[in-house]
Amino acid sequence: MGELLKKLLWPFPWLVLDNKGSFGGFFDAVPEYLRVGNCFFLFPPFLLSFMYAVVAFKPDELDFSEHNYPEKGSLFHFLSILFTMNGLFVLYSILSKIGAGVMCSYTMVSWSILTFHTGSSALCSFFPELVESNAAFQMLATSSEFFRFPALVAATVTFTLWNFLLAPVIYYLVKTKSRRSGFLKFNLHWHMTEIHVLNYPIAVASTILSSSARAFTASDLWAALALAIGYAIFYVGVLDRLGVHLYVVFSPRSKVRRENLEFRDRRQLTVDWVCRSLLLLVLFSLGLQLPRVH
Repeated sequence: MGELLKKLLWPFPWLVLDNKGSFGGFFDAVPEYLRVGNCFFLFPPFLLSFMYAVVAFKPDELDFSEHNYPEKGSLFHFLSILFTMNGLFVLYSILSKIGAGVMCSYTMVSWSILTFHTGSSALCSFFPELVESNAAFQMLATSSEFFRFPALVAATVTFTLWNFLLAPVIYYLVKTKSRRSGFLKFNLHWHMTEIHVLNYPIAVASTILSSSARAFTASDLWAALALAIGYAIFYVGVLDRLGVHLYVVFSPRSKVRRENLEFRDRRQLTVDWVCRSLLLLVLFSLGLQLPRVH
């Protein structure tokens, strides 16, 4: 483990395992040009620009001191408890079946953030007097506020990208009828429905519709962007180098410079670039139209 960490801290060679960019062989179905080779030349400046923007446009003072949580015994307090118990049950079920590695996915990170927000909000509602007098509860309430907007953004990204981009692309790329049937069965499993579909209404209910809702600020937007770039760095700097490719459209590589592509390759390349363009459009739209930010 220590040797692996040393390799991850040094950028050369980029792939730290001799696995042809496919961890455990689980990602052999991903085209090789998206697993090995140099990054697309526009990717490094894009990522660096994003990182610079998060640092440069950080608000002068991050403020999450306005502690908002539902009134004890209210409808939204009950919903917060229900959302939290359900969120913990889903986490336990998935972890017990698949293992801790699943927590590397953005979907599970998103679900965890949402569950933490609803849970911390529900707990603060039980002990409002401690929120005012106890340092630990004040930190808990501040953390709940910090994750309020990131929980909404992460749920929105997961809901949008999975249901309208990733799932359709995966279904299209799966060629055999049996594998398509298997993917549909997997995608329609109850836990998958919760973390990819119900996550969005839960996030809206707990952050916007709740009696504890408040207007979002520049601090909230910065928190969401900081967490997003944090996961992007983890995905590219750790998962990609280990050969873990959970989201093909996030690959920093491209086939665009290869010559003499066959027709089928050209079709796949077109799908690849359409998907990436849609991804950037969704992220850009979220940055412009995030609700109730002032």
